[in-house]
Parts: sequence; C-alpha cells; structure tokens
Amino acid sequence: MSVAVKDSPPKRLFRVLAGDVVLYGGGVGLSRGVQVLLLPVLARVLAPSEYAAIDLLTLLVSLGSVAATLGVDSGVVRFWSDSDDAQERQRVVSSGFAVILLATIVVTGALWLSRGWTAHLLFGEAQHLGAMTLAIWSIPALVVLQFCQSLLRRSFQRVGFLILSFGSAVAYIGLALLLVLRLDQGIEGVFRAQLLSYTAFAGLGLVFITRWLRPTLSSPLIKAMVLFGYPFLLSYLLTFALNYTDRLFLLRFTDLEAIGQYGVGSRVASVSRLAVSGFAMAWPPLAYQIHQQQFAKVAFARLLTYYLLLGGLLWAFFTIFAPELVRLLASLSFIPAARVIGLLTGTAVLSGLYYYFSVNLSIPKKTIYLALAVALGVAVNVGLDFLLVPRYGFLGAAGATFAGTLAMVAAAYWFSQRHFPLPFQHRTVVALVALSSGAGLVGSAVAWTVPSYPLSLGLRLALFLMASGAALAVALGPRFAVLALAKVWRRRLIARPESELGASDARRNPE
Repeated sequence: MSVAVKDSPPKRLFRVLAGDVVLYGGGVGLSRGVQVLLLPVLARVLAPSEYAAIDLLTLLVSLGSVAATLGVDSGVVRFWSDSDDAQERQRVVSSGFAVILLATIVVTGALWLSRGWTAHLLFGEAQHLGAMTLAIWSIPALVVLQFCQSLLRRSFQRVGFLILSFGSAVAYIGLALLLVLRLDQGIEGVFRAQLLSYTAFAGLGLVFITRWLRPTLSSPLIKAMVLFGYPFLLSYLLTFALNYTDRLFLLRFTDLEAIGQYGVGSRVASVSRLAVSGFAMAWPPLAYQIHQQQFAKVAFARLLTYYLLLGGLLWAFFTIFAPELVRLLASLSFIPAARVIGLLTGTAVLSGLYYYFSVNLSIPKKTIYLALAVALGVAVNVGLDFLLVPRYGFLGAAGATFAGTLAMVAAAYWFSQRHFPLPFQHRTVVALVALSSGAGLVGSAVAWTVPSYPLSLGLRLALFLMASGAALAVALGPRFAVLALAKVWRRRLIARPESELGASDARRNPE
C-alpha cells in the first residue's frame, strides 16, 4: 500500500505529511508518553526519590531496546523502499526480524544476569530488584511491538498502527492505575503494568505483520542491512548518551531529590515530543517515496521553514508557561522543575531537526555521518556536564543537554548539505529561531521576576500572541499571514450557532 504523492505538487505532499504527523504523533506519542499521562497520579502518591527510581529504570528499558535493534530496524525501512516485489519485501522483513530477535535475547539475558550490579550502579545499593527484573523482561516485548509499529507505518497500514499504539498505551495506563492506586504495588506495579501491556500488544502486532514473515532469510540482505544500520545504532546509543548522561552526573554530584525534580521537568517537556515524534515517524516514508521527483528538493527545503515555525512556537509556549504546566501535570512540590522545561523543550525541537537531517543523509546512504554528528554532541554535552552540574545542579544538566543537541544538529546540517544539498531560506530560518528563543527568554524572565501573578500571566500571554503573529508573518509573508488569520476568524464566525448569534444581537439591540 502506498500514498499517492509521487506525482503530486508540494502542497499535496504537505497535506499528506500533516495528516500523518497528527496520526503518528498521536499514536507513537501516546505509546511513548504514558509516563507523562501517569505523572499527575505518580507525582502525588510517590516521593521524588521513588519517582527518580522509575525514571532511571525507564532509561534502562530504553537503552536495552535500542541496543537490541542493532540499527537493523532502520535498514528494514530503507531497503523496503528499494523494491516493489512482495517476495523481496518478505525477505527484507523476515531477515531483519530474525537478527533483531536474536540480539534481543542476548541483550535481555545480559541485563538479567547483571541486575544486581546494575542496581548498585543506579541506586548505590541492591534495591528495587523486583521492579528492575520486571523492567528487563519487558524489553523483548517492547522491541517486538516497536518493530511491528515501524513496519505498519512504513506500509501505511494506519488502522493496525493505531490499534497497537493507542491500545498498548491505554492498557498500560489502566493497569498502572489499578496496580499502583488500588493494589498499592508502588514502583513494581508500574513495571508490571508495562510488562503485561507490551506483551499482549506485541503478540497482536505479530498477527498484523504475519503476511510479511516467512522462513526465508537472506544472508546478503542481512549483511547489507547491518552495514546500513550500524551507524544508526551508534547514533542511537550516542543520542541516548546525549540525552541521559545528565542523570549520571546528577547521581554523582546531587541526590535523588534533584533527579526527581529533573525527571518531572523532563516528563512535562516530553509532551512537546508528541509532535516531534509524529514528524519523525511520518516524514521518512514520504521522503523515501518522493525524493527522486523534480519538486522534491524545493519541498524538502520548505518543510524546514514550516517545522521551525511550528516547533519554535511550541518551544516558546512551553518556556513561557512552564510554571503553569508543572501545576497542571504534577504538584506544587515540583515547581523547581519548571526552570528546566524551556531548555528541555528546546532540546526536543532540536532533536526533530536531527531526524530531518538524518533522512537527508539516509537517501544517499551516508548514515555514517549521523554517528559522527552525534559523537560531537555527546562530547560537548559531557564536557559541559563536568563544568555545569557541580555548580548549577539539574539546571546545569539541562543546559549541557541543550548545547550538546545543538552541536549535533549543526554537524548533521553541515554533513547533509555536502551530500544532499537543499535550497534553504536561511534568512527566514534565522529570523524564526531568533523570534522563538527571544520570546522564550523574555517570557521566562517575566514568570520568575514579576511578583503579581495576574500581571505576569497577562504579560506572558500578550508576548506569546505577538511572537506568534510575527513568526507567521516571517514564515508565510505578512499578507498571507493576515489573510490566513482572517480566514480562520471568518470560519469561526460562520460556525457559531444561530442561538449564540441571536443572543449577541439581543445584547446589542435590547428592544
């Protein structure tokens, strides 16, 4: 199954992409963001140190699942696009799945055998071993579930993808609430819910992709996919280090209280990753499908402008209204976490840019440069962690992660322009970045310095609205932006029910 965009103009491409971003952003974002949805509950029944344990064990599961794929999942998606033959695609899927399954068994076994040592590394003593065991045994189910989701996404089987994504997320949330609140199982209840939900929907996912699985493996294909995917594995692991070495430095130089605050700030900021995840899932299949068309490079370049428009406004919003988001999603005891939300949201938006440039390097199959870009980001991040975390705590960790991600994106941009050059609108790009970052800085300063809350909220709301209008004018042109806003307002007036219009007329004409 495919989407009819090969012979379509860029506008058609962007409409298809927008729909898929919403679809995959909702599905993948919900399946990956269940901790965000559980945050209001867990933050009220668990101490910050207990929430820190959940955060660290979740990182362990993420690391294990990434290592188990060997980057071959990216190879399956890329080599799928090279052939329209059903049997060849079956060989691609079956060969890739066999390699990933074998690697998953090895990784899970190694983690289980070393669980005591890992507990000492994470917690300083052998505690939470029950929760760690449940977390480790959920890795195989998570790997299979994500493989099925990736294949359904690549083959544009949207219904199956939504069933797996929303179903697993809803099951996880429901089981976690039952086990934690009703049965009082604490941290173990969270990971028992994870194991049960992932296992059930991984089995369902295998049912959905059965037609692509055959006992026909291809050694040349396996070798080609491993060679293509190992730079992705390196970049995944290095990206993991970029995003999560901050916890190790916080463990070394602070305490579990600080890690808990940082974890809550990270969870709140990860709400912004719903849109970024949707973009990262939706864009590669469409890009691989249309990259040889005449309009492709112009469309690719224009997409960067649109991404920075929406991503910049998202970054500004989370930075300006960080205290309100913490009050909404957590509790007052986690208010200090609001100070890192802007930096961590900026990191999420930058990671979307990395995904964008990674596609540009995957098309000419120059994926080794992705690992080099991430290596630079890790070096910057670790160096700044050494300098900033001992002095500034979790705020320094957030700043180091942001700077490292920025260095990674800059390197990915430079490599992609060498091997897949695109005609970017550089002045527009710089203006959008300046607007979003400037609005965020000013809004954050107002939030923490203006003593009157109504005045502070009013100033920040006005600032965000002005920044939004200016960004629309920069990205779309002043005339087009005004016409677009007028069109939205006109539709709103047309959509108003007659009863509301009648009440409004009555107020204006009391006779």
